[in-house]
Amino acid sequence: MTTDDTMLVQLTTGQLQELVRVAVIEALGELEGLAANRAPALLDRAGLARELGCSLASVDRMARQGLPFVRVGSVRRFERETALGWLARESGRQSEGQREIPR
Repeated sequence: MTTDDTMLVQLTTGQLQELVRVAVIEALGELEGLAANRAPALLDRAGLARELGCSLASVDRMARQGLPFVRVGSVRRFERETALGWLARESGRQSEGQREIPR
């Protein structure tokens, strides 16, 4: 030990790699925890259309048919996961013959 309470440690390359690996995993875990606590990102019509690979008119039609959205001011915003869940449910209904989504 030196007089300023600093300790020198000698590590092998493998030991150093393991320390770095563990530190990175812990840091990523903390970031994932932060991301899980964030509100979902909201997409505008164009963003949702890009995500779904459809037209703006299709997004508008789905919103009229019940696709959940929130209003930010006067603009509709969509949560990606909510929209995907709604589409999956609607696709199931359509295939069961309960309701057909007009095109």
